[in-house]
Amino acid sequence: METFLSPEELTRLTGYKSSAWQRRWLKSNRWRFDQDRLGRPIVARAYYLKHLGITAPDASSAEPNWEAVGVA
Repeated sequence: METFLSPEELTRLTGYKSSAWQRRWLKSNRWRFDQDRLGRPIVARAYYLKHLGITAPDASSAEPNWEAVGVA
């Protein structure tokens, strides 16, 4: 999985193809983003998922399924 949203994903998120309109949409909807040297918005995938309320389980706190490996 890529670190940043692709241009297609940004278009789908904002509804705009123009980077100027994408930046405007992101600002008005209070999304955090950076810009590349051409002014195109860059949104971190982790921020996108968090903003939408999607969280990945914490791998460090997950217990192994001992029954699956025949140890239990």
